[in-house]
Amino acid sequence: MASLLSLVNEWLVRALVLWSFAAYLVLLLFAGARRRRASGLQMLLLWPAYQFAHLAATQALAKLSLGSTSQEVQLVAFWTPFLLMYLVGPDNISAYSVEDNVLAGRQVMRATVQVVLAIYALYKHIVVGGNAGTLLPASFIMFFLGIAKYMEGAAALWRGNLGNIRSSLKRLTPKGLSFDLKSGGEELDKEQALLAAHDLFYVTKGAFTDYSFGRTPPKRGRPRTRRKEFSQGWKGVRKVVEMELSLMYDIMYTKAAVVHTGLGYGIRFASPLFTAAALSLFWLHSKDGQRRADVIITYILLVATLVLDVRCLLGALASTWTYAFINDTSWLQSCIGRWHGLRSFVVSLDPSRLFVEEPTSYRRWSGTIGRHNLFRACTHETTSLLSRLVKFVATRGLWMEYQYGYLDGLEIVPVVGDLLFEKVWEKLKSAFEPEAPEPEPDYPKMPEAPPPEAPKKEEPRIEEIVGDPRFGFRDRRKVDEALEIGSEFQEVVLTWHIATEVFLLCRPRNLASFKHVKAIRELSSYMMFVVAVRPHMLPGLHLASLYEATRDALKEIWHGNKSSHCSTKRENELANILLNKEEMRPGSEPDSRSKLYDSSAILSDGTQYARLMLRRLSTPNHANKKESSSDLPKHYQLPDLWYGEVLDLQEMLEGILDAWVRLLIYASIRCSRDSHAKQLGRGVWHGSIITRKRTAAWHLAHHHLRSNPAAATTPPQPRVLSPAMAPPSSDQPADAAEAAGAGAISKVLVVVAMQTEALPLVTKFQLVEATTEESIFPKGAPWTRFHGDYKGLHIDLVWPGKDPLLGVDSIGTVSAALVTYASIQLLKPDLIINAGTAGGFKARGAGIGDVYLASDVAFHDRRIPIPVFDSYGIGARKTFATPNIVKGLNLKVGKLSTGDSLDMSPHDESAILSNDATVKDMEGAAVAYVAEMFSTPAIFVKAVTDIVDGEKPTAEEFLQNLISVTMALDQAVTEVVDFISGKCISDL
Repeated sequence: MASLLSLVNEWLVRALVLWSFAAYLVLLLFAGARRRRASGLQMLLLWPAYQFAHLAATQALAKLSLGSTSQEVQLVAFWTPFLLMYLVGPDNISAYSVEDNVLAGRQVMRATVQVVLAIYALYKHIVVGGNAGTLLPASFIMFFLGIAKYMEGAAALWRGNLGNIRSSLKRLTPKGLSFDLKSGGEELDKEQALLAAHDLFYVTKGAFTDYSFGRTPPKRGRPRTRRKEFSQGWKGVRKVVEMELSLMYDIMYTKAAVVHTGLGYGIRFASPLFTAAALSLFWLHSKDGQRRADVIITYILLVATLVLDVRCLLGALASTWTYAFINDTSWLQSCIGRWHGLRSFVVSLDPSRLFVEEPTSYRRWSGTIGRHNLFRACTHETTSLLSRLVKFVATRGLWMEYQYGYLDGLEIVPVVGDLLFEKVWEKLKSAFEPEAPEPEPDYPKMPEAPPPEAPKKEEPRIEEIVGDPRFGFRDRRKVDEALEIGSEFQEVVLTWHIATEVFLLCRPRNLASFKHVKAIRELSSYMMFVVAVRPHMLPGLHLASLYEATRDALKEIWHGNKSSHCSTKRENELANILLNKEEMRPGSEPDSRSKLYDSSAILSDGTQYARLMLRRLSTPNHANKKESSSDLPKHYQLPDLWYGEVLDLQEMLEGILDAWVRLLIYASIRCSRDSHAKQLGRGVWHGSIITRKRTAAWHLAHHHLRSNPAAATTPPQPRVLSPAMAPPSSDQPADAAEAAGAGAISKVLVVVAMQTEALPLVTKFQLVEATTEESIFPKGAPWTRFHGDYKGLHIDLVWPGKDPLLGVDSIGTVSAALVTYASIQLLKPDLIINAGTAGGFKARGAGIGDVYLASDVAFHDRRIPIPVFDSYGIGARKTFATPNIVKGLNLKVGKLSTGDSLDMSPHDESAILSNDATVKDMEGAAVAYVAEMFSTPAIFVKAVTDIVDGEKPTAEEFLQNLISVTMALDQAVTEVVDFISGKCISDL
């Protein structure tokens, strides 16, 4: 026995070190699993690993500090810095639960003791132990690295606390988007959504910490960013919100907040170098007198640490958090392009890319939500063997999470998910849109039934009230009604879950809409899952007894009334039982309580709602039947029920879905911030629709406040050139979409500024100049028109002509706007093409002869430093989107800035940079302004004649390249016209 104890004592430290290293590896490999789904085998490994990493490291440090000094133990003491690193875990986990982020006094004391033990063990066994050789400098190197990482881990916990996050927001200046979202019909990809999420991350931080930025304008070098996050509609915002919640998980549960700082990057760059130096020194160290096992363990720890350090360095540099760091550091912003290249290279090295479509896919919602249906739970008693085992060994709460969140978890069908999120988005937007006051509808008042003269019933005995939770609920309802306070939120959800299930099970089958029925059932089951399993995520009191009493009453009704020879589904039979019991009255008076009410008031209310909905349907069996509902508590979820309107099934389903969406949004907004934070730690996406809706609501609220014109410094807003000028999208009204795509294009107006630009096109399209008799322009106007037919198109080419006094081309915004206005009024074109030369910016990738299709236009020389007028002066607009032209002709796309000067003053340069322009001209934004005024689609084709930020004088380079570049412009415009021929506006 003594020898066994001696062996255990001798190998205990070594075993603890190896176990601590193994726990570190488990955390490194599986900690990311919590981001999407916090259940299953991975979580079964993760929680013990997180706990054991702390326990093993602390025990090993204590053992080394109290043990005797010897040469053999000297090498073991060299492992103390590694134990400090394993204590704080890898970069992808800092806290297991939200409570870990609260650095209480005892945690600070424990951290201090651990560091002191490490210092003492190192000092005792290596510094004063003697004969350390090269192991001494290696120990110091690793010790400083271990202390740095340990302190970094403690700082990550501190910065992940909600209170500290809120404090950091007070010092933050809100910013807009640092890049341009895709325009037109292009869908926002996941990578761009993640970058947008970084720029708008302060909104989600505010949502989690109850901090509002109010009307503080975004401070960013680019002004047209206020609503870009909404330019993609609900689908774009949905992606950005998903990414932002994933970033919030990074802040609270990983070391992202400290890794992606100057000091954090410094530690990651130094770590591989320090570890490699320590490995070299240990290689030179004499191994005499050392155990072979200790030497092998030391090599394993050093080599593994070196490999993991390189991995962490590459992961940190390729992370989009580095993009945010570079973007917020002015002297590094020129490195954004290099960062994109580095990220692409590192991502290509990831083996998971063989199976995952995009590197950001791990941040996306898994599409799975928890589900709990009372009707199914009460009529189907069977569970799997594994579920019964978990129920036996775990608490009821953990078992319900496993059963209803993991085993019964439902993956939402995409078409249903789209319907749900579209409804939520519409409802959220309506909350922030100003509406004119509407007069109160003149609904018929509900008749009040006189009180029945029934014999006074005997009050229940006190022991019956105490033993039956239903009496406590009824008394609470009486108090609520007396005080005119609405029902508890859980009561509303339970009631509507019963009403929804009974209605769906008994509805007419031949009129059903699968998409709406599926969406209603999934949302109802999800909300019941939250009531049963996660009541902390709901507003109001957490009344576990309310759910349990309703469930038990439903089970009792089912077991007491089910038929042994039923041909229908169990759930259908239970729904019919509830309807029958609700019809049964113990007394002769029609307004007396039903027998179902005696079992459960919630079951009775829910069944009455279902009966009302069934009788409001426009079918022969249910229409025009009157219903007495004076005994129902009005939850106001479906107002049409109370006034007897006849509805068809589709209208009823729309109303029910709308009611559930409102309940979901209400729960998401009223849920406490701590509950949302806990949900992130239990799986960012699994069953957390409530958290997502809160974040989306905050985006809209934040957007609404900042969109108020009363804010004096509101930045200018990019506008889309009228619905008729944009291709049909899901966000357009049906009539606008039809107008945009109705009929092939027949009349094209080409607007150019100079004769040199116009003549090659006149020759190419074989146009003829309009005679004096054919002129459509006012007398005295120098404007010139060429016209003709080309490939089924009637083309009118106009240019402002020569100045009558000086004889030069009438270039500039005034001439361009006038000739465009007159041409639209007199020619009524289907499409405008503004073709011309422009200056390009080398910094934005432009070169001589490049041809660009403008995605946005703005002015850079209209400076009006008055609130709102400044936005008008800049006149930022999105052009008509032509994704098919861009793709088919492989044209470059860039932003266009317009001014009346050929050169560029310092003021112009600042404005052009703010406009984020790639090319500049002297007429584009003016043409766009007039085209928008008359809802005419316009596209802008610009060829680069000079490099504005180049070395040559602008005027010299412009004249030198004008002729040759005009030929490139001629070719590009011809290709565009060829593409347009025979197509509709919506085909472009």
